[in-house]
Amino acid sequence: MTFLRRFLTGSLAVAGLAGTAWAKGDDVDFARSLVRDGFIDLATEYCDRLAKDPGTTPEDKACLQLIQAEIFAKTATMQEDSAKAQEELDKAKKVLEDFIAGNGSHPRSPEAKFQIGMLLRQKGDFIVAQLKKETDSSKKPNLIAEGEKNFKRAEEYFAGLKDEYRKMKDDWWQRTNGRNPTEAEKKEEEDIIYNLMDAVYNEPRTLYSHCLLYESGSKEKIYLAGKAVELFMDFEL
Repeated sequence: MTFLRRFLTGSLAVAGLAGTAWAKGDDVDFARSLVRDGFIDLATEYCDRLAKDPGTTPEDKACLQLIQAEIFAKTATMQEDSAKAQEELDKAKKVLEDFIAGNGSHPRSPEAKFQIGMLLRQKGDFIVAQLKKETDSSKKPNLIAEGEKNFKRAEEYFAGLKDEYRKMKDDWWQRTNGRNPTEAEKKEEEDIIYNLMDAVYNEPRTLYSHCLLYESGSKEKIYLAGKAVELFMDFEL
């Protein structure tokens, strides 16, 4: 599949669209970079070929669900209609939940959990935007309740990931204690620390988004904003 990646990268370069990062990483990460840069059709075709290629490992084929989730999430950002955007986000979340259910021990399972947390916060952010535009006060309580549900679940995902990555960090130290780690182990530690930082940061970041559901001066907003500040101040890996 290296040839296909080179071919697509070369084709995009001719069009003046390829970035240097696209030529790096494995096939799954390359497909993901296509999605994130907005080349959804190319990413979809690339994933179809990966799925059919006998040289694609079972682990990478499982990861194609992660790419499909990113395609749905990217499509959501292109929707002008909030309801349609929410539908795309729900599709993305369902794909990730299915991936975790079928691949609990997959090395990218924590990554899928992180993406679910981000999607739930994004769903909450859409609701905050709706609240600002809503002129019918009778509709606001239901919107707030829906936003509460999404933000709280996102916070739970990030809190759980903090514990998961801290355990990975402790396990790494136990395995390498008393000797110089290999280059692969050094890279593993870097990835664990980076992912732990992401989880630690995004819990209070989500609490801040959560507080935007409420009016200034409300007890809910004061509590959530205060909790967010507290976690930011106690930032600890």
